[in-house]
Amino acid sequence: IVKPDYAVFGEKDYQQLLIIKSLVERQDIETTIVSVPTARESDGLATSTRNSYLRSEDRAKAPLFYQQLVDTKAAIQSGANISSATEQAADALSAVFDVEYVEVLNANNLTQITTSSSEIIIISAVRLGETRLIDNIVFRRSDV
Repeated sequence: IVKPDYAVFGEKDYQQLLIIKSLVERQDIETTIVSVPTARESDGLATSTRNSYLRSEDRAKAPLFYQQLVDTKAAIQSGANISSATEQAADALSAVFDVEYVEVLNANNLTQITTSSSEIIIISAVRLGETRLIDNIVFRRSDV
């Protein structure tokens, strides 16, 4: 069995990343999990093999997903109420996408934000046509 020193995971599937980190820690596996930022297309869409399933008209709309997450981060950083910003994001996304969820959570454990939460994640899944898209933005509490 191979026992790597490092395993590299992208932040695009953030829930998977946290599960892997937790599993490695719980099983006392001596592998360091390294996370890397989400790779993006030139228009901001998170790079994914699923993007090839998008019809051309849907592909043209897809960058609006990430842009809404960016706008939500900006609203939170400007002092907007997190619950209101989340609701506004879901409403805006639902004009183009079938929204599965939009959440603003503690990035370290995907629980509700508390005053001690140092990193925040805006995490979302939507459907565009038959294609499920996932994306997120992680930022530090000091940025809020």
